[in-house]
Amino acid sequence: MALRRSAAALAAAVTLLGLAPASGLREPAPLDSATALPLLRIEGGSDVEAPRVRRVLSRVLATRIGAKARARLESGELREPLTLLLNSRGDNLTRYRVAGHELSETIVFDPAAYPLVETEEGLRAAPPETVLAHELGHAVFKLASEDDVIREVENPVRAELGLPLRTRF
Repeated sequence: MALRRSAAALAAAVTLLGLAPASGLREPAPLDSATALPLLRIEGGSDVEAPRVRRVLSRVLATRIGAKARARLESGELREPLTLLLNSRGDNLTRYRVAGHELSETIVFDPAAYPLVETEEGLRAAPPETVLAHELGHAVFKLASEDDVIREVENPVRAELGLPLRTRF
């Protein structure tokens, strides 16, 4: 039910505001047993969402920043495995291990949410690739500043995917 409402809200935004999710994103090989990250867990969601999230993650990991994230995950530098907790409430955030001080490796992620963000082309719906890239900036690269995450992680991924750069949080 909530998923239908999210899809209806996205369709309304596309129609009323001229917003559209990214299209034409290259489709790398999805994560499978041969290419899967050993330190990645995907929890929650439906049988439909998990494969979709793997495709989104594959597209992010196919970028230069994604390659750095993969290397960091595979190096064992992080305290815990990267965990994606799927939800259908529109929540996209990285949890703190110690409130306000130490970011965890747990990302709460709604792959069906397309939050509106300010870009160099105006207000646009953020595709799940950019939302996930942003959260990887917190969970994997341990950047606490939203400006740092946008500049160092999200915008380089946006540029490689052919999307307008984000101008502010």
